[in-house]
Amino acid sequence: MTDVPLRALNLESKWPKLAALQDEIASLEKRLHRARGAVHVAQGQLGPARERDLTDAGRAIRARKAVPEPEHEPKVKAELEAAQRMAEQVSRALQAAREDYGNFLAIHQSALYGDVLEARDQIGREVAQAAQEAQRSYSRYADMHHVIKGLTPPPPVVETGPPGSEDPRVVRPVTNSFLGVHTTQASGPARGDIEAALGYLASLAPSEDPAAEESGDDAAA
Repeated sequence: MTDVPLRALNLESKWPKLAALQDEIASLEKRLHRARGAVHVAQGQLGPARERDLTDAGRAIRARKAVPEPEHEPKVKAELEAAQRMAEQVSRALQAAREDYGNFLAIHQSALYGDVLEARDQIGREVAQAAQEAQRSYSRYADMHHVIKGLTPPPPVVETGPPGSEDPRVVRPVTNSFLGVHTTQASGPARGDIEAALGYLASLAPSEDPAAEESGDDAAA
């Protein structure tokens, strides 16, 4: 069954019946989960309840008293039957709601498709606009790399003792090396990769040229 995200697409007010069916299905799914949980709990209590009744009966026999009627097991059995019945009833209601939902989608599929497509196009415009702004800002940011690199002062090196000295007054540049092999830590994705990703996002805006859209439709056909 297709799950149409009406809230995310701001289409709830345009499709109130579909939104109501979605809310009903979500509510019934929660109720069914709780009902099945109650069944599970009752099933777990059935064994201990039977043991309590048997223990009471055993005590009565030893005391030469009349064996009492089972008290705990019948009560738990009644609770289990009620929980099972409720779970079955909610499951039946959920099945009917899902059928109504599927039938509604089948009847209104064409109109709903158009609205969802239009909503997605609007999201594409928003993404494209944000990506274009990010592209411009990132280009300015990346261009500063070479400027900063040229202006970076060299690390301080102050020798106050002989080479190899452990004198704490000796200040040496810290390097990232292992067995004499110098390495550099990654500073993030390559500029080209970032710009390519932003370029793709900037292209998500749908074409506003009707001729171009018709041409694309003809090519797809």
